[in-house]
Amino acid sequence: MPGTVPPPRYAGRPNRFLLPAGTPVWRVHHRAVRADRFTRPRAPGRAGGRFDGTVRTDPYRFYYASLDVSTALAEVLLRGLPFGADGRRSLPYDHVAERLASRLRTTRPLALISLVTGPDLAAVAQDDWLVRAEPHDYPRTRLWAHWMRRQAPWAQGLVWSSKRDEGKRVLMLFGDRVPGTVLGDPPVQAVDLGDAAGTRWVDTVLAPYRTFVASPQRGAVASAPLAVSGAPRA
Repeated sequence: MPGTVPPPRYAGRPNRFLLPAGTPVWRVHHRAVRADRFTRPRAPGRAGGRFDGTVRTDPYRFYYASLDVSTALAEVLLRGLPFGADGRRSLPYDHVAERLASRLRTTRPLALISLVTGPDLAAVAQDDWLVRAEPHDYPRTRLWAHWMRRQAPWAQGLVWSSKRDEGKRVLMLFGDRVPGTVLGDPPVQAVDLGDAAGTRWVDTVLAPYRTFVASPQRGAVASAPLAVSGAPRA
């Protein structure tokens, strides 16, 4: 709920979701960043994600990933991307030029706080605002994440329903509660989104979302989806 603070006399218990060892997860990241690298805690006022650790309040490193490749692409590339007059979304090439999509596998079971269902959210005294709030509310959603960590010392991360890929899940891991080898190295699969095959791959994955990459070479004309090496697997 917007405008609320965590209950000071909380007597509940967050719901637990066990992510099995060997689960594939997808991450879209800059090519200069390792696929398994956790992000440092945010400084005050810095942009970032919904449940980031912060320097002043709870300085944990964190790692966002998705259980489906379409979700990983949607969470990073479709934010605020409007539909055009023809009912499709044109994704500027520079949004993918320096990015990779990597598929990794968890090396051990992970205990996550579940925020997927209404009862899951109610278990932490919240509703869907917590997982759907816009970025201007992220300072508050981060405080809720820090509070949830204190209520569940066993929790190694969070899992919730994607805002941009309905019905699919995203997760975030707490860097101070998982071992450094939790995601394995190197990635099981990596797709360079900036090369010709990679942009066609993005077109294929995001075709059901009526989105295509408008590269400098292709202008704003969408190509037909093409199956490429490293086809999406969830």
